[in-house]
Amino acid sequence: MEENTKRRPVLDTVRSVAVLVCLWVVLDTWAYVDKRAYYEDEIMSLHVVQKSFTGILRHTYHKDYHPFGYYFYLKALFSVFGSNKAIAFAGSMALTAVALSLLFLTFLNLGGRNRSLAVLVLALNPMFLLHGSAARWYPLWTALAAGALYTLTRKECVSWAALVAASTLVALAAYVNYITVVLGAGIVLWLLSQREFRKALVFVLIVGVLFAPWLPAFHTHLTHSTTQFMRGSLMRIKSFAYVGFCLLLGQTISPWRIAPWIVGGTALAPLLALSVTAMARDKRRRLIVLLLVVVMAFCLLCRYQRARSLMFFSGVLSLYVALAVETVRPRRVAAACLILVFGCNAVALANLKRGVHYHKKGLSDPVPAVMERLQSLCQRKPTVVLTTNLPLTYCLSRSGICEMVSPFEGYAPVPIAQREQVIPTQVVMVHSYLGSLYAYKDDYEAFREQARVKLGKPATIFQIKKDLDLEARERIFAGTTWPEYRFTIEVYRGVKPQTVAEVTGAFREIWTDRRKPYVPAAE
Repeated sequence: MEENTKRRPVLDTVRSVAVLVCLWVVLDTWAYVDKRAYYEDEIMSLHVVQKSFTGILRHTYHKDYHPFGYYFYLKALFSVFGSNKAIAFAGSMALTAVALSLLFLTFLNLGGRNRSLAVLVLALNPMFLLHGSAARWYPLWTALAAGALYTLTRKECVSWAALVAASTLVALAAYVNYITVVLGAGIVLWLLSQREFRKALVFVLIVGVLFAPWLPAFHTHLTHSTTQFMRGSLMRIKSFAYVGFCLLLGQTISPWRIAPWIVGGTALAPLLALSVTAMARDKRRRLIVLLLVVVMAFCLLCRYQRARSLMFFSGVLSLYVALAVETVRPRRVAAACLILVFGCNAVALANLKRGVHYHKKGLSDPVPAVMERLQSLCQRKPTVVLTTNLPLTYCLSRSGICEMVSPFEGYAPVPIAQREQVIPTQVVMVHSYLGSLYAYKDDYEAFREQARVKLGKPATIFQIKKDLDLEARERIFAGTTWPEYRFTIEVYRGVKPQTVAEVTGAFREIWTDRRKPYVPAAE
């Protein structure tokens, strides 16, 4: 009887973790992962992992200011299971499932009682739904950070073994991304708040020694990166507010609409006001409070706007919400705040399903739908496709269905295909947002006008997927213009070979003449 009593909590925990992982996987697959293509940054990851392990080290040391950790993981994953899209997404989703499981176990470590509440809050977290499958470093870093958090909160007093394990995980996380500095600072402050001065010193020493081989690269990346920081107090305040907004509501709700700010603030402010003192008094719960304080202070001081990089801290906020709801009195206030949080999560989930993302337009590009259309067009006649879209370039190069001209030909996984050397008589121009090629917008528009003169009136025009978040994007990027549809496909038939050569030559000249070859900026 006593043995059965001991087993019961373990079985309950295993059951809860299984429900959490299954629920998140089902929701994420249904709302986002199913039928999605790679987006730009993911293809840059794929381009890097085509190199050898030594080549990845050289690349990350000299060119890419991300460390090599995630690239090594993806390279190893592809080496074992094959380099296809399903494996890349599944590998990231597995890491996110591990992170969610560790965060749930941390909830139990911190004295959380309502397991169903924790499962729902974590499974519906918009940041995990949007970025949990990314073929980027976020899932791996989040899993390592969650492992360190779980290790440190297992017991009331941190043992030396737990400290060494957590220090090792943090050092590994530093080889994945430099945002680990924020995580480490939060842990050190937490140890100091308990007057664990020796343990704080040992933590810093272990992380420092393990990360020492990469310190020269870290210094170079820190001093030469122009994308991480921006001067100006106003921009820092905007960044601080925006990151706080995203940690709670994800990046699928427009930050330019007043209603989400009101609802989110109404939900979070009472929970913070009524629970922060009690949470800070508890030794272990104080860690999640300090982590949130440190990351927001970092965003205020350094203008760190890439909220997607802070997926782990969004999970920490979910833990805070779940624990605070159990703590806050009166219960009606806690229940009302929780309803508002779930309401925001439901809206975010619906937006995710609709393909509305506010931080990176390429995430919801309907590349599979465009590929289906091009497949049909290219089967009829010898075709050349002109595109400035990196994911489409990648997919077309893998399919080999037509000749293609693109500024991103160097990122194609296989050589640009030509259909049996047949001279194309059909030109298909695929127009989409220029993204990081926006500096060449005027030249591109001039090319379009010249091409229309040479090619005549298009035989067919297809417009695919209206941009649902156009209004918010035009506010964020003031002074820029964006196409109303994600993709516009113009089909020109019966084109003379000489005209085809002139148009493709003019298109290629935009990206090569008078300029250095285009190299996408690191994220």
